[in-house]
This record gives sequence, C-alpha cells and structure tokens, in this order.
Amino acid sequence: MIDSSQVCAAWMKEIMQNQNTHLYGQVQKEGEHMGCWIDPRTGQQAEGAIGISAGQFSWMKGVMDAITRGRGAGNF
Repeated sequence: MIDSSQVCAAWMKEIMQNQNTHLYGQVQKEGEHMGCWIDPRTGQQAEGAIGISAGQFSWMKGVMDAITRGRGAGNF
C-alpha cells in the first residue's frame, strides 16, 4: 500500500479526469438509457455522448473524442 498523500492525490486527479461518475452519477442499469450517464438536473445524456445507438462509424467518433480529450478540450 502507498500512504503518500502526494501520490494518492496525483492518482485521484488522473482518475477524476478519466471518469464522469462524479459529474453524472452511476450509469443507468435499466430502461431505455441503460449503460448511459444521465444528467440528474436535465434528465438528458451528457453533451457529446454517443448514446445506445452509436451507429456504423461510432468507432471513429470514439477515436476523435479520445484525441480531443488528450488535447484537453471538449468539456470532458
């Protein structure tokens, strides 16, 4: 186990940059939005979310979104 507050803080920072759970809560486990995050204030999926019907070229959107996140843009 690591008890360094500096290391743990750095880990948490990286985890929070990669996760949306702290913003949108847990993903829906049933219903029409199963597997998606729903904004508790609006009841809608997160802006830019692919959703449950991603389409034929969804992999390309995923790649482009990953590049955008890597550049630090895109409200992620």
